[in-house]
Amino acid sequence: MELAVALGAILLLAGGGAGACGPQLPEGCVCADASTRLRCRAAGLTSLPPLHDRLIELDVSGNNITALPPGALQPAASLRDLNLSANRLEAAAGALSGAALLRLWLDACALRRLPDASWPHLQLL
Repeated sequence: MELAVALGAILLLAGGGAGACGPQLPEGCVCADASTRLRCRAAGLTSLPPLHDRLIELDVSGNNITALPPGALQPAASLRDLNLSANRLEAAAGALSGAALLRLWLDACALRRLPDASWPHLQLL
């Protein structure tokens, strides 16, 4: 019984750790739900953390991100929710193109206009 409890605790911790998010997970970031969710709220980031193809939800709100380079989301082909709110984001040209986002948060950013992109499935902006 004790072995089963210990093994369960190890598996639980492994599921909430870096996993597919990688060993280079920035301080202040938490990877959860079998590496499908990455939360880096107010972690002092100036750029996106490393992304991977199983990522569905990315929350980098409350950081110091000022720009997203073109193709920044390409490694996260499954990304559906992206929270960029409360960043110093001024430019995102080409970064959001081709993303199959359902929900995108850009409130409290310094963007003067939305980036050129086509989001046929976007439900929330």
